[in-house]
Amino acid sequence: MSVQQCQRAQVPPTPARSPHTTTLFHVNLIHDLHRLQLTLSGKKHIIQYIIIIEMEIRARIQELISPINTRSGAMYRDIKISELTSEERTVIVQFLLGEVDMGVAVPTVGQFARNHRVHKDAIHYWIRRYNQGQHIYEYGGRSRTIDSQAMMDIKAAVNQAQREKNPPTIQETRAIIVREANNTRKRHHEAPKPTYSDNSTRKAMKACEIVPRMPQKITTARLNACSDLRMSYTLYIMLKACTESLSPAMMWNWDSTQFITNTSGTSEKVCVIKNAINEPVTAVADDTLPVAMKWFHMASANGEYAPFVLMVAIKELKPNQFFHYEVPSLSQSAHSALTGHLCFCKTRVGNDAFFDWFVTKIAIPTVASCRRINSIVVSILAIKLFFSIVYFAAQC
Repeated sequence: MSVQQCQRAQVPPTPARSPHTTTLFHVNLIHDLHRLQLTLSGKKHIIQYIIIIEMEIRARIQELISPINTRSGAMYRDIKISELTSEERTVIVQFLLGEVDMGVAVPTVGQFARNHRVHKDAIHYWIRRYNQGQHIYEYGGRSRTIDSQAMMDIKAAVNQAQREKNPPTIQETRAIIVREANNTRKRHHEAPKPTYSDNSTRKAMKACEIVPRMPQKITTARLNACSDLRMSYTLYIMLKACTESLSPAMMWNWDSTQFITNTSGTSEKVCVIKNAINEPVTAVADDTLPVAMKWFHMASANGEYAPFVLMVAIKELKPNQFFHYEVPSLSQSAHSALTGHLCFCKTRVGNDAFFDWFVTKIAIPTVASCRRINSIVVSILAIKLFFSIVYFAAQC
C-alpha cells in the first residue's frame, strides 16, 4: 500500500500509549536501527516505512471487523484466528480496549466473539498477555527460544572462539544461548528469563548445528609456532630446494607425537559448529602440559621406519641428565622381534645428550642402512631388466 492509499483509507493516527503497549514493529525498529547504525535520514525513511506497514494492518483489520449492511440487518465477517498474525491480533486487542479508533462502536469481548464466530477465551487470553506486556503469539503457540538473528549471533560467537583455539565448553555454550534467548525476548518485547530448561538449550544447540567434541589440548607455544607463516614458508623452501629431485627412499620425515595425561580440562568436551572448520578441534591448555611420554619417530616416503624411541619426562631429573634403555618388543607394531628405546630426561623435549645419541645412534644409521638396501634392490632390478632385454632379443 502506498502513502496515498493509506491517506485515502483515512486510518486515524496512533494515540499515545504506555511503554508496555509498544507493538512488535517498534521493538524491531529500535533493535534494527541500533544494529545498522543508520544516518538520521535513513532512520526517518525506515520509520515512515514502519508506519505505512502498521497503517496497512489497521486498514485490513478495520475492513475485517466492519459490519456489512444488508436488507436483513448488519452482518459480520467470520474471523479465522489461525490466519491472524501476531500484529493483527495485537490491533484487535487494542481496538477492544479502546486504544485505537476503527470507525465502529467498540463491542464487548462477548459481542465480538459472537459476531465474528471466534472463541471468547482466546480473546481474553490475548488481552491478558497484552496487559501484562507480553508478546501475543501467532497460530502454533509459543515461538522458539531463539530466532534467526539469535542463531546467527550464536554461530558467530562459537565460530570465533573456535578460530581462537578456545572453543566454549557445554556450560559456556549454554550461557551464550541464554544470552541470545533473552535478546530474542527483548526483540519480542518480553521480559528476560534468568534460566532456561535443558531441553530448550539442547534444541537451540541442535538448531544451530552445535555438537560437542573432545578437543586436542595444545600449549600456547605450539599455537604460536603453528600460526607463524614462516614455518610454512620454510617447509616450502625445504621441499623445493632439498627434496624435489630425490627419490622416495631418500626423503625422511622426523617428527614427534605426545601422549598427554592428567591435563586440566582434557576430559571436558567443547562445543563447535558442525562442519564449520575443516581441521581437528584443538584448545589451548590452561597450564603446562604434564606430558607422560613423547614418541620421536622417523619415516621415509618409501615406507621405512626408524626404531621406536620413547621419551619419558621426569621433573626431578637434572637438566643435563639422560638415561637410555633398550626394551625388547617395544615398538609401534605388534612385531615381537623388534627392540625399542626408552629414554628419560627432565623435559619431554630432551637435551643435548639425548639428541647427540639420537642422531648418531638412530637417525644416521637408519638412513644409511635403508639407502644401502635400496641401492642393492635397484641394482638387482637393473640386472634383471638387462637379462630380460637380452633374452627378448635372443628370441627375436
